[in-house]
Formats: sequence, C-alpha cells, structure tokens
Amino acid sequence: MNKVLSCMSHLLLVLMVIKILTAPVIYVDFKMQQDYIAKVLCINKDQPEMHCNGQCILMKKLNKSGADQDQGTEQNPSQKRAFAELLPNTSIFTFAAQVIPADHVSFFEDNLQEVDLDTFVPPPSLG
Repeated sequence: MNKVLSCMSHLLLVLMVIKILTAPVIYVDFKMQQDYIAKVLCINKDQPEMHCNGQCILMKKLNKSGADQDQGTEQNPSQKRAFAELLPNTSIFTFAAQVIPADHVSFFEDNLQEVDLDTFVPPPSLG
C-alpha cells in the first residue's frame, strides 16, 4: 500500500517537473539555435525591419507545447475510473473536530479600535 503511494507520488512529481521545465527547455534550445532559426526557419526573414530574429518560431513552439499539455491533462471517464480503482477507499487524511471556546471567538471584538471619521483624512490621490 505504502509502496504504491510512494511510486505514484514519485511518478506525479516527475511528471510535474517535466511539465514545468518544458517552456525553459524550449527557450534554451531556441537561444542555442537562434542564428540558424533566424536565417533559415524564420517566417519574417525577408522583412529584417521587423527584427523578429526567429521569435515567431519560438512563439509557435511555446504555443504548440501549451496546447499539447492542455490536451494531455484532460481525462476521459474511463481514465478517471481506472485512477479511482487504483486508490484505496480509505482516506489518507483524518480530521478531528475541534471546538473553539467562546472566549476565543470574541478576541478580535475586544481589540477593535474605533475610528473617528470626523478627523480621518484619507491619503492623497496620485492622479
């Protein structure tokens, strides 16, 4: 039981790290190959006044990566059922009810200070 949860948590951790590092890896790859991308692959290479320098390709890759990740996060009902079957019916977390004494509830009421609105001056506006 604990081994299964441990494996699942490690797997989820690895998947989250991969998802988080996708954009930085794409950016580093772009920076390493920016000269080649700007000269060969860039859509705007015929228009140097735009100063694109291959960033159009970078945006395409980042948008494609984001769309791929969004598609990968959607689960169909059979995936949800399969994942639910892996988890035991017992709860990992247990919560105990705690009664708060009445004298702790009025703590803030006792410490409130009244504001005299006649002498209150709001801060000056910056606009």
